[in-house]
Amino acid sequence: MVVSFGSWLRSAKAALRREWDRALQLHLQNCEILVESYRRK
Repeated sequence: MVVSFGSWLRSAKAALRREWDRALQLHLQNCEILVESYRRK
């Protein structure tokens, strides 16, 4: 029980980190697009 919970916690942390990285990348891309469109005005 304890071992399975520890491994579950580790995989959950890894999944959270992946989701966070993806969200951060999307956010940065959106910011770049906004800056580019703002400069073109």
